[in-house]
Amino acid sequence: MSNRNERIFSIPFLMILVLSVISGSASYMVNPVLPAYLVSRGAPMEITGIISSLMSLVALFCRPFAGAASDRFNKKNIMVLSYVLSIGCLFLYSKANTVPMIIFVRILNGIAFSLSGTTSMAFSADFLPLSRLGEGLGYLI
Repeated sequence: MSNRNERIFSIPFLMILVLSVISGSASYMVNPVLPAYLVSRGAPMEITGIISSLMSLVALFCRPFAGAASDRFNKKNIMVLSYVLSIGCLFLYSKANTVPMIIFVRILNGIAFSLSGTTSMAFSADFLPLSRLGEGLGYLI
C-alpha cells in the first residue's frame, strides 16, 4: 500500500514533466501540416504517408537502444542532448525545402523523440518515491 504523504511533484519531476509535454507537443504539431507541405514540395501522395509516419517508425526501432543508452550513460546528459536535438529538428523543418531533407529531419526527429521519451522516464524515476513510482511515471506516459 502506498504512502499518500510522499510527494510526487517535486521541482525536478515537474521540470521533466513540463519538458516532456512541450517536446511531445512540438513534435506532434508538425504532423498535421507535414503532408500538405510535402505535396507542395512535389512528393507523391504514396510517399507522403510514409514520410509522415517515419518519425514514429524510427522512434519505435530506436527505443531499445535508447533504453540501453540510458542505463549505460548519464541520463541527464542524454536527456539534455535529446531535447537540444529536438529543438534543432524543429528549426530544420523550417529550413527543409526538399523531400530528401525532410526525410533526414524526420529520421533525426524520431531518434531525438525516442531518446527524450526513454531517458525522461528513467531520469524522473530518480526523483519519485519508490512507493509511488508507478503513479509518478504514469503522469509522464
